[in-house]
Amino acid sequence: MSYSKNYRPAPTKNERRTNINPVIDRVMRGERFRLTTDRFGLTYRFEREDSIHYTFYINDLLAGVTTQGAFLPIGFALTLGVLGQPTHFSVLRDDIRFFDELTAINFIQEGGALC
Repeated sequence: MSYSKNYRPAPTKNERRTNINPVIDRVMRGERFRLTTDRFGLTYRFEREDSIHYTFYINDLLAGVTTQGAFLPIGFALTLGVLGQPTHFSVLRDDIRFFDELTAINFIQEGGALC
């Protein structure tokens, strides 16, 4: 096989991990978050089960299981069974808000003290 300057071998498992965005890294570590596009105000989180598997929780209820491959630098993608049909969901990192960010935003908007 001739060598081309555009040829690059596929990244190894360790190389893929270095491309993860800090927001997605926090999601993968299990921090609770909300989505700005969610009309219901649900809380979401992932919990690491082993080296590549993660469980996905919605309001602390088990919703599904995914692998490390679902997390991308721009967000994550899930396929969940809803009413017996596979449904695809994709979330961009710009839509993710962690609870410490939400507390600061609500404090500024409401203008009151948090109890």
